[in-house]
Amino acid sequence: PEFRLYIGILAVSTLLITASLMIAKSHFGLTHALREALFQTVSIQTTTGFVSADFDAWNSFAKALLVLLMFVGGCAGSTAGGIKVVRMLLLAKNARRVLAQAVHPNAVIPVKIGRRAVPGPIMTGVLGFFFLWVTVFIVATLLLAASNVSLVSAATAVAATLNNIGPGLEMVGPMLNYAPIAPFG
Repeated sequence: PEFRLYIGILAVSTLLITASLMIAKSHFGLTHALREALFQTVSIQTTTGFVSADFDAWNSFAKALLVLLMFVGGCAGSTAGGIKVVRMLLLAKNARRVLAQAVHPNAVIPVKIGRRAVPGPIMTGVLGFFFLWVTVFIVATLLLAASNVSLVSAATAVAATLNNIGPGLEMVGPMLNYAPIAPFG
């Protein structure tokens, strides 16, 4: 299930970014837009940090989708950064379980991966990790923004460093580096 979701995220993101680049008429043709969208999508989600295009110049939709991919990262056990696809899958399944229990309060609905139920302590660990991750992201973004860095630059710099991505947007974009960030940052 994790690998299927991982491939699905890559495929859907690539197609959506390709379509947005074509709609924005910022690329010469379908193959050019598809190649750049595929390369950047794979690079961001696998956290390799490679850049083949200045995606900071792309339309807002494409940039927003790439930023979301920074948070997802790779599969469990890989060296890729990010929250990891399996944790995202467990968080989504747990959210669905909570909603189902709101409708049916007496139901016992286990969270499953494949055919196996996920033990409660593992779900607690995933929820705790996610809460801690979001807290660190918010606090670090606010601290970096306090050092006179734009909110977009601060948020993407924190996301890129926290998830081991490489480039962010604006002053830490794909054609720039982190040199303008003050030592405090």
